[in-house]
Amino acid sequence: MALWLVVALFFIALGLVIKGAGWFVNASVEMAEGFHVPKILIGTTLVSVATVAPEFFVSVIAAAVGKVEMSIGNAVGSPIANIGLILGACVCFTFIPVSRGLLKRESVMLLVSVSILFLFSFFGKITRPISISLLFLVFLYISYAIKQAKEARDEWRKNGAIPKSEFNLKREVFLFILGALMVTLGSRLLVLSGSELALHLGVSEGVIGLSLVAFGTSLPELFTFIIALQKGHTELSIGNIVGASVLDITLVVGTAGFIRPLPVDRSTHFFAIPILILLSVLLILFGRTREGLQRWEGVIFVAIYAFYFIYLFV
Repeated sequence: MALWLVVALFFIALGLVIKGAGWFVNASVEMAEGFHVPKILIGTTLVSVATVAPEFFVSVIAAAVGKVEMSIGNAVGSPIANIGLILGACVCFTFIPVSRGLLKRESVMLLVSVSILFLFSFFGKITRPISISLLFLVFLYISYAIKQAKEARDEWRKNGAIPKSEFNLKREVFLFILGALMVTLGSRLLVLSGSELALHLGVSEGVIGLSLVAFGTSLPELFTFIIALQKGHTELSIGNIVGASVLDITLVVGTAGFIRPLPVDRSTHFFAIPILILLSVLLILFGRTREGLQRWEGVIFVAIYAFYFIYLFV
């Protein structure tokens, strides 16, 4: 296949994934607010699940068609892009206030998930039993988030502060389904074009998954983060970034590995996963020291991501 056609298909696929994910996310949020679900549940569960949809479909489809290197590469590379590039770049431009408790809780969960994946990867393959254990972590994470959300909603009810809103349920369900279909189709094209692009560039599919595909599937998190900041929902934006990263490691890797065992190559085990562990530790440390994230901390995140990206190709 000609290089120009591969590049064109790659960007068409990205467009489908981004637009479809946008509708998917917006419809999810509208339905959640329409049913009076508090923000904490939206940020830590529904929005995170929605924004992780591109990574999920790309990795699962890649595993199903035998592109196992791209599958695990995308799942590990996306949270690196979430924290190192998206969060880091936004923090570079502005101070972001954030709840210490929220950041600590979510970041610790991320560090635990990544550390478990790192230990499992010493076996050289993410097998089905390992995948089941990762999916069990998803159950624990979602259950805890729902428990916290219910407590918050009960408190809102006592204070009579639950907002009332009207929304078109049929329209939101339609956009939800249409967005999911676009993400599925775009993800399939992304896997195919990403494989062809790897051949033209002379690099492995794992590297493409860890870098270009991971960045493309992380764009919904970027858009959600920026929109949430503009509307003043800083906890939702931070919670979405970290929550989506947790789901990348647990839900995405777990599901893809259950479909087909995923071999873990050296670039993933000895480089990418330790980079993600480093970012997780720094996020915990930065969140404990002040009432928010400073610009210089964002510079460190971006510098780590730049080193990571350059190293993969050079």
